[in-house]
Amino acid sequence: MKYKILATISTTALLFILLVSYDSVPQQSPSQIVRQQRRTLRAEARQERYAQETRYIDSLIQSRNWQFTPTSISQFTGPTQSIFRNYYIDVWDNYIRVYLPYYKGYINQYLTILNFDILSPHDYTIEKIQDGWHITFSGTDFTGNTYTFVFDISTPSG
Repeated sequence: MKYKILATISTTALLFILLVSYDSVPQQSPSQIVRQQRRTLRAEARQERYAQETRYIDSLIQSRNWQFTPTSISQFTGPTQSIFRNYYIDVWDNYIRVYLPYYKGYINQYLTILNFDILSPHDYTIEKIQDGWHITFSGTDFTGNTYTFVFDISTPSG
């Protein structure tokens, strides 16, 4: 009899614990379940889009056929300004076209244009870094000045 009472008490206590724990777990409504499924689908679509953009940028960089178009320029000691013209650097295999603005002078700075072609760039290196690419190359303009260009391209934004 003693064991029967103890078994009944332990069974009752176990059922009480199960009922309390079942009631304390919040139940999701159908709209919450649908919202969670949509959120998961959007996250998967975002990851796929990121992967596609990353593959696209990677293929452009590795093909050595890409274009850099600046949107702003800054002076050594001045503010950043937006650019409203079509400046660029075109990279096509072993040929590079440069048409960029730059500030000349240290005290009295004035805006001038770099406009020349590099028929065979020197030290063209492409290095894959953690979040994109690091590209460097050098070239000489028609007056004999040598310029070194350094690009850090983030993936997938380019």
